[in-house]
Amino acid sequence: MVNTSLTSQPKTENRKVFEGEPSLRRPSSFALLQVGRGLAAILVVLFHTTAIFSLPKYWNSDPLGSIFLPGSSGVYFFFVLSGFIIFHAHSKDIGKPEKFFRYVGNRITRVYPMYWLVALISLFASIVLYKEQFDSLFLIGNFTLIPILGDKGNLAVAWSLFHEVVFYFLFSTLLINFVFGCAVLSAWAAGCLLSVFFDVPNDFLNVVFAPINLLFFLGLISYSAPKSGKLPVAMASGVLGISIFFTMWIFDIESVSDTVSSVVIAGFGVSSALIIWSAVCIENQVSIRVPRLFIVLGDASYSIYLIHFLALSLYAKILFRIDGEDFQFVFFISLAVLATVSGVLAHFLVERPMTRYIRTYYR
Repeated sequence: MVNTSLTSQPKTENRKVFEGEPSLRRPSSFALLQVGRGLAAILVVLFHTTAIFSLPKYWNSDPLGSIFLPGSSGVYFFFVLSGFIIFHAHSKDIGKPEKFFRYVGNRITRVYPMYWLVALISLFASIVLYKEQFDSLFLIGNFTLIPILGDKGNLAVAWSLFHEVVFYFLFSTLLINFVFGCAVLSAWAAGCLLSVFFDVPNDFLNVVFAPINLLFFLGLISYSAPKSGKLPVAMASGVLGISIFFTMWIFDIESVSDTVSSVVIAGFGVSSALIIWSAVCIENQVSIRVPRLFIVLGDASYSIYLIHFLALSLYAKILFRIDGEDFQFVFFISLAVLATVSGVLAHFLVERPMTRYIRTYYR
């Protein structure tokens, strides 16, 4: 990292961290969003730690009960935040087709290189260790993140990236032409809303018009809402958002259904939008200093997200060989910490230098 101080970078460089530039970060503005990114990644890690720990081939138990089963809500937060970030980073590029290829380059560099690396490692392990076979259509969809067969990928977290790529592609129409882009996004939102009530009998369209894509629009709303409101209002909105988030968390734990309902997703989405809007409003009025650990977790959130499941699988195989029936809580925490640290190391040692190197060729 070029500089770890939250107050050392000039304001003109603030936005680039949210365009995928790992070496730059916001000084005080958006520091809370970095915290949100890091915590969202940790929630997903804890969710998958719970899932792996309870597998019959490992401990077949859940030392912390069901408390982290709603940890997939971290993905919903990511979707809303992604909508906010893209509109924040590229709002000035709307209606400027000359910005299209730069936008595409930024998105490709941000998503694909690290994903390809982790996906290849996972694919190799699946073929060598488990003798799995993959057909050509699956592989094409898996590495292009085009939902040919739906949101199926060989990484446990790949499903969400299919939705992200759909959003990035459709947002790009705004750069080509404002009116055309608005029409495309409006039609997309209408299709996603209709799919809440009607089944979509096609794997491709089922991803494109999935109701969960509406979370990106909540990010747009949180970006478009005025940011100059009074501080008490912003703080009250944040408290409300956090309250709704934890209400949905408890509701999700108590739910008897194995599937997450649209109501739960909507609740997490609305609460995430309120939290994001509140955080930005507060930082517009109050100088915020965030401990370096949270900034590092925010910077490394993508690597943590991509790598943690593979890391959990590896570390679970190692720890399970230790006779520690009375130390399952310690093993649980150890798995989550080791997976998170692995993601942070991958960010510093692989993602950040790789991103810098690639960007020297198209900037």
